[in-house]
Amino acid sequence: MRAAISAFLGARGASETTTENRSWERFPCGLTTTCQPVAARGGSEFAWPAQIRDLSSILAAATSIREAITRILESLCINLGWQFGGFWQVDSDNNCLHCTEIWTRSPAKEFEKLSRRTVLSPGVGLPGRVWATQKPHWIPDLRADANFPRIAAATTDGIRSGFALPIVHAANVLGVLEFFSSETTEADTSWMQMFESIGGQIGQFMVRVQYQEAVQASKHMLETVLSNIPQGVFWKDRQSRIMGCNTVVSRAFGVAQPQQLIGKTDYDLQGVNPAQAANFIQKDREVMTSGQAILGIIEPVTLADGATIWLETNKMPLRDSQGQVAGILGTWQDVTERKSLEEQLRQSQKMEAIGQLAGGVAHDFNNLLTVINGYAEVVMASMPASDPHKALLAEVMRAGNRAAELTGQLLAFSRKSILAPKVLDLNEAIEKSQRMLRRVIGEDVLLVTAFGSPLNRVKVDPSQIEQVVMNLAVNARDAMPQGGALTISTCNIDLDEESCQQYPGCKPGSYVALAINDTGCGMTPEVKARIFEPFFTTKEVGKGTGLGLATVYGIVKQSEGYIAVDSTVGAGTTFTVFLPAVMETQVSTQPDHADMAVRRGNETILLVEDEDNVRRLARLILEAHGYTVLEAHGYTVLEAHGYTVLEARGGREAMELEKAHAGPIHLLITDVVMPRMSGRSLAEAILHRYPGLKVLYMSGYTDDAVVRHGIAAQQDAFLHKPFSLPSLAKKVREVLDN
Repeated sequence: MRAAISAFLGARGASETTTENRSWERFPCGLTTTCQPVAARGGSEFAWPAQIRDLSSILAAATSIREAITRILESLCINLGWQFGGFWQVDSDNNCLHCTEIWTRSPAKEFEKLSRRTVLSPGVGLPGRVWATQKPHWIPDLRADANFPRIAAATTDGIRSGFALPIVHAANVLGVLEFFSSETTEADTSWMQMFESIGGQIGQFMVRVQYQEAVQASKHMLETVLSNIPQGVFWKDRQSRIMGCNTVVSRAFGVAQPQQLIGKTDYDLQGVNPAQAANFIQKDREVMTSGQAILGIIEPVTLADGATIWLETNKMPLRDSQGQVAGILGTWQDVTERKSLEEQLRQSQKMEAIGQLAGGVAHDFNNLLTVINGYAEVVMASMPASDPHKALLAEVMRAGNRAAELTGQLLAFSRKSILAPKVLDLNEAIEKSQRMLRRVIGEDVLLVTAFGSPLNRVKVDPSQIEQVVMNLAVNARDAMPQGGALTISTCNIDLDEESCQQYPGCKPGSYVALAINDTGCGMTPEVKARIFEPFFTTKEVGKGTGLGLATVYGIVKQSEGYIAVDSTVGAGTTFTVFLPAVMETQVSTQPDHADMAVRRGNETILLVEDEDNVRRLARLILEAHGYTVLEAHGYTVLEAHGYTVLEARGGREAMELEKAHAGPIHLLITDVVMPRMSGRSLAEAILHRYPGLKVLYMSGYTDDAVVRHGIAAQQDAFLHKPFSLPSLAKKVREVLDN
């Protein structure tokens, strides 16, 4: 060992300091070693051995701490004659040392095995003492050292002496290098001082590598974050040239790697039109000029594939180390779906507002129509056929009936019609209406049907679904002025979560789809966006009311269904109605009483209606059919027909009249919505005295108002205003007989 050290040191009487600083491409570092003379011999100089100068090359070429340590252990052990070399790394978190690297020239299995699994605290063992003192330490004879826990394994493998030096940087020990020999050797102070300096240089290298690795890890983490966040991120210089971006941005503009956009401006981006680019750059300049962020910019952008999306963009000033604005940092998020949902919400709110308006005027309008149409019908019935005024009165009735139809369409649009849903086979319902359909669409339009079989049942109002088919057929006919083909098809369909995204508000489930396709002129996107708005029409003035498709929309929605439109200009239009399928298999049937004569009666009826004109008309109709009407104002006429009608304006008045009446009461006809007492409350109060009393509700209010007052049109006898003379008489007879 002494010979090896002497050969290593060369001329012992001299000292030399060599400083070698280089810049390497991967890890800049320097190696400075200082050798003091082992014994002063006058100061003659000598050259460092090539082995030590090679340490600089090792540190320069190494790409990691592990690689450098392993090569240093090997080089020093071989050149200095050591049998075993190891590196102990400081674990600052747990305040201990772990042996992470070992190099041996001859087998030392027990000692190596024990070293790898040993954990040392400060001051314990050779590495622990060096860590605690931050100084090299030499043990000439391990057997004589009381603080060497691995002595048993060292003795087994023939290890006799050891030396360790700290790797230090900025007064912190990063690790410890230890070397062992099979010979007992005395400590050499000058040799230890030389390697103390080398340990400092290795520490400098380790810190630089750790810093470089931290920088690389941070860079990789930043790239990973930018690549995986769903938002677009970009940054530009003061000339609005792109300095960097993530893959969300690069792929949106047709390139795979963000580096391909560096140096480009918005004018260079594939798909972006000049007007959009100018707008983007203008916003950049506003941010850079003001030094203030602009947040929440909603703007359209055209992508490389030609698609236009909506972005919510945030732009912030990007500042240099002196705090000066050097560019902008921007983020954007695709909000196309959100914009679409917002537009759907606005459309829904607009249509709901119109529906509320329609429902709000329906009550008064229906009362007026009841009086107009009813009295016109009464007068018409009393006039001889030769009366010249009968034709004029017929025009009044036609206008009144048309007004009633418009009211019904408005209520259908607002989804507030009174429905009478029944389980039915949609194929059968359409087949029954084919004859009428052919007359509606004309001879120049070919009607084609393609019915799915077997087809699930649906629960809808038959008259309403017939109106849906008719309105859509009329709309298709108007789109084919030169003739064409109208195809009506049905099928079962299951809609999942993904499919429902195409139809706003749609819920997953089983449906029956009704599709009506034409080969007409089609629609532009602008027209398509408004087709369900009431009073919107593309027809000439006087050619349409603009309520046809609005009515379809309302009926479908009130039937808990959904409607979709697909149209291309010049290629036709397809309306698809989705109605919920029901598990009931028995189709509802309803007897046809249209041609049955209304039987007269002699029962007593209590009539309650807050509108005088409507109440008087109803009394007139009822007494004409033989009923007795009880009333509170002495207005008794037409009792000659055999009926008795008790008449009252409101609930309280009706209760007083009912108490004063000595005879039986067979039927209560009451308006649903009245001041102070509703029709339902009145009926419940009178039923205490007349448990078997029949009740018929009537109202010109819309479905939601009726339901709120406790009336369910499907369970309770109900008559909607405006009503005709026959409809009232038939309904009264039906309720009394059932």
